[in-house]
Amino acid sequence: MGVGMKATGKVTAATPGLGIKAEYTSKIKAGIHCQTIVVFLCNFEGCATETAGKVTPTIALPSIGDIRLEHSLVAFCYLALRI
Repeated sequence: MGVGMKATGKVTAATPGLGIKAEYTSKIKAGIHCQTIVVFLCNFEGCATETAGKVTPTIALPSIGDIRLEHSLVAFCYLALRI
């Protein structure tokens, strides 16, 4: 006859991550400019103004809240008979 106990556990932490976020903005104007003298004289016009680009690095670091602890506790007893 006997008793026993087994305790196991596992600690899991989140993995860190690196990345890049890129953003590009621009205002584009397009149109047709026509002059009427005797005949219609039309020109296509277009331009891009106020262009801006922005690149931002992103970093994800694990915090204390990202750590998980998985544990288990097993208690048992046994009986052995010899004949």
